[in-house]
Amino acid sequence: SSTLYYLITTPALEVQSHPLAYSIIDKSLNGGLGAVTIKNVSLLDSSTEKVAATYHQNGTDIWIIAHEFPNNNFYAYLLTAAGISPAPVISSVGISISINTYRQGYLKASPCGTQLAMANFGLTSLELFDFDNSTGVVSNALLLGQWASGMMGVEFSPDNSKLYGSFNAPPIVLQYDLGAGSPAAIIASMDTIGIATSSYIGALQTGLDGRKKKKK
Repeated sequence: SSTLYYLITTPALEVQSHPLAYSIIDKSLNGGLGAVTIKNVSLLDSSTEKVAATYHQNGTDIWIIAHEFPNNNFYAYLLTAAGISPAPVISSVGISISINTYRQGYLKASPCGTQLAMANFGLTSLELFDFDNSTGVVSNALLLGQWASGMMGVEFSPDNSKLYGSFNAPPIVLQYDLGAGSPAAIIASMDTIGIATSSYIGALQTGLDGRKKKKK
């Protein structure tokens, strides 16, 4: 749709209830400024802040992927022209998000839509998964590392060949070579490519022009 927008929201860490919810904004209303027509419809009663979206294999529909709390369940909801399916695909895989601070950290889908990466702040871990964009199934968890400080942001390179992760403190950015071969080789490819002067680094996001700086 050129006029209907789905706004997906995740819970704040400090609130007592933790729903994943959606609202619908119709941009054709209010003289083109838009208006909220449906607000805060709960999809998942107890959710982490992790949420990502990627196209279905058909190139039209969209998967909305979230993580339940407190367990290791991924929920994949299919958004079609008819709306969001009320029956998510549930995959139990990877580390269990079982403590409140573990709920922090980003979830990202690769540009090709066949992999997911998840940072767990409290667990200080970074995980890589396969994602079947035809069925919504998450599988093959690979623990890339666990550290003593908070892992927060994740991002894939535009060509799907690299994965990046950011620490809250110390403020550094790591790079993994996803084409290295075996899972052990991907883990061993870890390289520190950036050190910030600030006290921490949060989210990571590919630039609109797709450019990334390379270590000399």
